[in-house]
Amino acid sequence: MRPGSASAAYGAEWGEIITINALTEPYILRVGQRLRLPNDARPVPRGPVDVGARAAAFRLDIDDILTGSQPALAEADRPTAGSATPRQPVTTAIAEPATFAGRFEWPLNGPILARFGPLASDRVSDGINIAAAAGTPIRAAAGGVVAYAGDQVGTYGGLILINHGGGWVSAYGHAGRIDVKRGQSVRIGDVIGRAGATGQVQTSQLHFQLRKNRIPVDPMKQLPPR
Repeated sequence: MRPGSASAAYGAEWGEIITINALTEPYILRVGQRLRLPNDARPVPRGPVDVGARAAAFRLDIDDILTGSQPALAEADRPTAGSATPRQPVTTAIAEPATFAGRFEWPLNGPILARFGPLASDRVSDGINIAAAAGTPIRAAAGGVVAYAGDQVGTYGGLILINHGGGWVSAYGHAGRIDVKRGQSVRIGDVIGRAGATGQVQTSQLHFQLRKNRIPVDPMKQLPPR
C-alpha cells in the first residue's frame, strides 16, 4: 500500500497524510504499518466492485518505481541473487552512483522486435524489444546502482532498473532470471540477469528502456551502431 491509496480510500489529502505520519521519500509503507489520518477523514463510499478498474488502479509501472510509489512489502520478501522468482526488497535509501560515464553498450545482441515510439492500436513503446533465446545473459548497459530488481510490474515481469547518475536510468524487462538486488553496484557489461518470456510476452526477449530525468528516450540513438 502507498499513501496515495489511503488518500483515495478515505478522501484525505495525500500531502496531509505524509505530514501527519512524518513520512519521507520514497513513501513506502510496510505490511502491518499503521497510518494516522486527518480527523475529518472518512471512508469513501464504493459501488459494486469493478475488478478490471481495481486492477488498473493498483497497476505499478516503471514511473511509479522511479518516483518511489511502490506497494508495501513484507519484511521477509527479500530477493536472493539468481532467484528465478525475484521479489523486491523492503525499500531503503540506496547510494547514488558516480557521475554517468557518458556511454551505453547493448545489453544483449539479437533482432529488434519492436522499436521506440508509436505502435499499432494507438500504443506507444517507451523502449525497444530485442529477441533473445531464453537464458541469454542480460548485461548492464552502463555502470551504476540497481534501483529495482523484482517482478511486481506485471507488464514487464522480471524487471531490473539501474540508476547511472546524471538523471539516466536503464530498464530491462521480461527477464526470466534476476541476478542482482537493489542497492548493488554494477559495472558496464556485468551480467544482471537472463532473458525470458515473463510479463505480457509469449516469446523470450528483452524489453530495454533508457530514461533521462524519467523521460523515455530512444535507445537506438544512445547505443553504438551495429
